[in-house]
Amino acid sequence: MEMIHRLTARWWFRVIAFAGLSNALIIPLLLYTSHLKNDIGYHYIYSLITETFVLIILIGLSILIETLRGKGKWFTFGILLDKWAIKDIGMGAVLNLFFAFAIFIFATVFSAYSDVSILPKTDIFVYLSLIILIEAIIEELIFRGVIFQAVLDRYGITIAILLNSILFGMGHLANPSINFYAIINIILAGVLFSGMYIRTKSLWLPISFHFFWNWFSALIGSPVSGIDFQISLTNIAWLELPAWLFGGSFGLEGGFFATILIIISGFITLKYSNSSPFLTSILFKRSYYESQLLFKLKIDNG
Repeated sequence: MEMIHRLTARWWFRVIAFAGLSNALIIPLLLYTSHLKNDIGYHYIYSLITETFVLIILIGLSILIETLRGKGKWFTFGILLDKWAIKDIGMGAVLNLFFAFAIFIFATVFSAYSDVSILPKTDIFVYLSLIILIEAIIEELIFRGVIFQAVLDRYGITIAILLNSILFGMGHLANPSINFYAIINIILAGVLFSGMYIRTKSLWLPISFHFFWNWFSALIGSPVSGIDFQISLTNIAWLELPAWLFGGSFGLEGGFFATILIIISGFITLKYSNSSPFLTSILFKRSYYESQLLFKLKIDNG
C-alpha cells in the first residue's frame, strides 16, 4: 500500500491519472450519446443524462484518487457535507440572489421590455435548471478539483490561481458571442472561484456561487456565457440594454456589472469565508504524511 501512497503523493501522478482516466471514459461516452442524438433527435433529457454520467465519472475518479492517497479520505477533494458546507452553499445563494435583484432593478431603469412574456413549461424548466446545476459542478470538478489542488500543492497559490484562471477563460473560447471583455471577466471569475476553494478548502462555495450566478442570470432572462437557456421569468429585452454594462448576447459575464460583482464577491469571500477545522486537520495530517513519504523516497534514491 505504501507504493500506492508514494505514487499518489506525487502531484504530477494525480494530474495525469485524473486527466487520463476522465478523458478515456468521457470521450467514448460523448461520442456514443452524439450518435444517439443524430439517430433519435435532440431532447433536453439526452443532455441531462449525458452530463449526469460525466458528473458521476468525475466524482468517482476524484473519490478514487483521494481514497488511494496516504491518510486520505474520500471527501477531501472538496465535497465534505457538514455545517460549513451548508454555510458555503447558503452564502453563494444569498449573494447571487442579491446580485440578480440589483441587476434586474438596474435593467428596468432602462425600460427595455419585450412585447411578449412566455413562461417556460414546467418540464423544460426543471430539465434546464438541472443542466445548469450539473454543468456548474462539472466545471468546478475540472477546474478546481483534483488537478488544481495538485498544482496548488506543488507550486503554491499564485501560480495555481493564474494557471487555473487562464485555462478557465480558454475553456470558454468556443462559447457563442465570446469577446475579449467576456474572457477577462471569466478569468476574473476563475480567480474568484479558486480563491473560494483556497479559503474554504471545499468546492461547495465555488459550486454554489457558480450555479446560482448562472441560474439567476437565466431566470431574469440574460444569456449565460452566450447560451439562452429559455427559462426566463421576466420580459426584459436584454439585447436592447447597453452591452458594455449588461454583456449583450454573451450575457452578464460580458459586461461591466459582472466585473464589479466579481470584485465585491472577492472581498466578501476574504472577509466572511473560512474552512472547517475538521477538514483542515485532515488535510494537514495528509500533507505531513505525504511530505515524509517523498522525503524518504528522495533519500532512498540517493
